Amino acid sequence: MNIWRRGKSPRSIPPRDPVGGEAVTPGEDDVEELGSLTDTAARGVAWNALRAVSTRLITAAVFVVLARKLDPADFGIVALAMVFIVLISVLVESGFAEAIIQRKKVTQTDLNSAFWLNNAVSLALAVALFASADILSKTLGQPQLAPVLRVLSLVFVFSALASVPQAILRRGLAFRAVALRHLGGTLAGGAVGVAMALAGAGVWSLVGQLVATAGVGTAILWGMSRWRPGGHVSAASIKGLLSFSGNILGGRLAVFATGRSDDFLIGVVLGPVALGLYTVAYKILLILTETIIWTLGEVTFPVLSRLGSDPERRRRAFIGLTGLCAVVAVPTFLGLAVTAPELILVVFGPRWADAIPVAQTLPLVGIAHSAVSCNKAALNAVGRPDLTLRIGLLTGVVNVIGFAVTVHWGILAVAMSYVVCSYLLAPVSIWLATRVLSVGATSYLRLFAGPVASGLVMVVCVLGTKAALEEETGNLVRLLVSILVASTTYVAMLYLTVRRQVVDLMSRARRLRRASI
Repeated sequence: MNIWRRGKSPRSIPPRDPVGGEAVTPGEDDVEELGSLTDTAARGVAWNALRAVSTRLITAAVFVVLARKLDPADFGIVALAMVFIVLISVLVESGFAEAIIQRKKVTQTDLNSAFWLNNAVSLALAVALFASADILSKTLGQPQLAPVLRVLSLVFVFSALASVPQAILRRGLAFRAVALRHLGGTLAGGAVGVAMALAGAGVWSLVGQLVATAGVGTAILWGMSRWRPGGHVSAASIKGLLSFSGNILGGRLAVFATGRSDDFLIGVVLGPVALGLYTVAYKILLILTETIIWTLGEVTFPVLSRLGSDPERRRRAFIGLTGLCAVVAVPTFLGLAVTAPELILVVFGPRWADAIPVAQTLPLVGIAHSAVSCNKAALNAVGRPDLTLRIGLLTGVVNVIGFAVTVHWGILAVAMSYVVCSYLLAPVSIWLATRVLSVGATSYLRLFAGPVASGLVMVVCVLGTKAALEEETGNLVRLLVSILVASTTYVAMLYLTVRRQVVDLMSRARRLRRASI
């Protein structure tokens, strides 16, 4: 069955050649010309993996330098400011990008309408934030917050400019351009942040890094995209996009409530120093989450969207991607939890020792999130963003309540609340995804059984190794030995428990390597 056919309208948008060229729309012809969707998806995974690993390595290196040069309060101020910046960015994007990717046919008018609406709203909100920065700063009792908010308002202006061009690239599975955009922005932002930190700029090092990353990334994206907005917009186009994107926006607001309400409550109740410690511990989790979970999630949504006419292939693809995520995510997050004390002291230094308990607790969230992320991407791909909205709203409400109740007991209590709520809510998304995609619950859970069993054995071996090492052994040696024991034990156990799945994953890895050449 062919996957694409040429569109009759000159305003159709090209998923095959997303940076320009003749317009095409998804259909059922020309499969020989395009090549198999599997190979295209494989290239997407490969480029996404390259982008994720490269940018996270750069981000981690820059983060280490900044953490050694700046105080916890500096990180706390920026983290508090980002609560408002991220909220406005969510409102600006409005879920139009997902609507563009998911629809079978998108016209130039649709893209014009989404682009100009996004940017008009962005400018209006930027002016509003700039004007209200002093009020927010005085209300929260943080004098440094106002100037930081004013400068960071540029971030969501850049976000609005990049939203539609990147959606076009993702729609066409052109992850190479997306990867280069993120890599270039990360390099530029890292260079600016480190240079400013070495010059003694303090909190402005973090601000400069964020603005440079967003600005340079957007410039690269526009340089690689051949699409340019026209002047023709349509209320009907906006209404059509909103019919899908409204649920996405609601879901993102719910995710924002989960992901940023803890920062807001900690900053207001416990102060910027406590928030800085929590932010550093959370940043370690976030780097790994973006590298592992988001890499697959970026591919899962457009790939499963393309398989809309073949439920069986879509089901198999969903199982394969979820299984891959489980095999990689479980040992990574469990390993991070068990090695967090040595990692914090070696990488960031003793001034961040108070962040160790939180850094040991938060990684446990990653395993649950790996499952939920694939489930949400799959539900959006099959045209059920209403279900992801319900999941998001439930998650947001439960987590906000948990954070509000526990914040008075300190940052460790907040982290523990996050973990507990994540595992209580994960079955909801699992049940919905398996039901909609006709995947048996037993088959789904079996994907995690082998990795979890192997991961628990790995944890026991690492703890035993750490206990056996002499107290005089340095933290660096303990960390390196623990990583060696963890990787060896996990691979051996995984081979014993799910040998067939390991062989299949090795085959997939070889296919990804060949496809990315």
